[in-house]
Amino acid sequence: KYSKTIRLNQEKAVDENAALPYLWAREKIRTMADFNAVDNNESYQKKIIDLGLNYNLLTDYTSFVAVDSEIRNTGDTLVSIKQPLPLPEGVPNTAIGQNQQYRHALTGAVSLKTRAMGSHTRVDEELTDDMVFEMAQTEQPESDPVPPGGIEKFKKYILDELQETLKNYPEYHHKTMRVYIKVDAKGNLSLIRTSMFVHQKLHTKLAEVIKNADPWTPAKQNGKPIESVYQMSLTM
Repeated sequence: KYSKTIRLNQEKAVDENAALPYLWAREKIRTMADFNAVDNNESYQKKIIDLGLNYNLLTDYTSFVAVDSEIRNTGDTLVSIKQPLPLPEGVPNTAIGQNQQYRHALTGAVSLKTRAMGSHTRVDEELTDDMVFEMAQTEQPESDPVPPGGIEKFKKYILDELQETLKNYPEYHHKTMRVYIKVDAKGNLSLIRTSMFVHQKLHTKLAEVIKNADPWTPAKQNGKPIESVYQMSLTM
């Protein structure tokens, strides 16, 4: 008979085995989760939470929270941002099954006079994808709003005005986003939102540049100028 005694309290942890505690904790959590599924015992849940917190593991009761190291808003006023989720690269808009009118709304203008909503629809920063979709299902304007000199000249105007501000944010260079613009019945412009989150100062500057642009020829319906939403892609 052979026996050997190993004094674990005298052994030191080895860097190569740094993952072992986490593997043990994962297996322990899995086992207790199985027991909890049968017994629904609060003691199991507490042990799972303690292990998740102590070992930084995702469990049924713990999750990861991302905290940005950069403070983007140093003032007292908080800004709520509607952040749309774009389709994966290479997936066309047709993948979500929208009809031809919705595709038109994604690439041009859509009237803000809707039968579904019954009357004139207010356009502001709270415009959602559902609202754009609902408006797109209704009658399209007879003519889109047109910037003086064409859309490419308008894009160049925006990029020229943003040039100094963009120098402070190289992470946005060569990024492409969709810009939603309200064009009122007099051709005046205002920024609704962008499809990509941008720094607050850059967003504010973009809104200012769009607001100060020369008036467009507004969209028309039944021969009369109407408010509309115009969407364009912009590569910074």
